[in-house]
Amino acid sequence: MLYFSFDAETDGLYGEVFAIAAIVAGDNGEIVDSFLLKCVEPGVSDPWTREYCLPNLADIPSCESRAELRQRFWSFYMRWRDECVAVADVPCPVEAGLLRACVEEDEENRRFLAPYPLIDVASVLFAHGVDPHIDRFEFSGHEGSKHNPLDDMIASTKCLLKVLNKR
Repeated sequence: MLYFSFDAETDGLYGEVFAIAAIVAGDNGEIVDSFLLKCVEPGVSDPWTREYCLPNLADIPSCESRAELRQRFWSFYMRWRDECVAVADVPCPVEAGLLRACVEEDEENRRFLAPYPLIDVASVLFAHGVDPHIDRFEFSGHEGSKHNPLDDMIASTKCLLKVLNKR
């Protein structure tokens, strides 16, 4: 089985997405493909986001607009849509908002293309008797930067696979 796992960073919890990461991973955690991109404009105004997220995003490739960011993510998603189970960790409001924004850009053609189902890592952890509030980096053993969407998503995916594979 392949998993399409994605994470996004927003300008405040309910703000617009400005950075996205996605991986396609197998049951063993091997990464088959990846996507990582941030938007350089407009700037980020939320103080918490500026303090905790932006320092971890300096080395991420960038594009010019949020519309381009969403379009490039959507293209990556569509390339893998039919081969993967879609996964996000606590997808509401951030990742759910991203998907909605992507669909609304071309609702006539995208209305029924968003992930279904969208598997929530936190719910899977809970269903397997693991506290859904655990530190994903500690539980998974992944070393990286919190609030970097690629590292956050890899840690969450490793947590998911750990409980699913009982490793």
